[in-house]
Amino acid sequence: MNLAKLQLTNFRSYDEREFVFDQDVTVLVGKNGAGKTNVLEAVYMLFQGKSFRDGDEQLVRHGE
Repeated sequence: MNLAKLQLTNFRSYDEREFVFDQDVTVLVGKNGAGKTNVLEAVYMLFQGKSFRDGDEQLVRHGE
């Protein structure tokens, strides 16, 4: 199964963000704290239905 697009709204550090993935390979690059792991967590949640972290209460962006 290929994931073509991921749209995040108020998820962890993202207010509104859309990611479009290449069919073959996608590489996430950025400085520490840029949100790379947040994207991986969102994909994990999409397929597993839960976070790989201990609690789900921190998934909604702070203040939302």
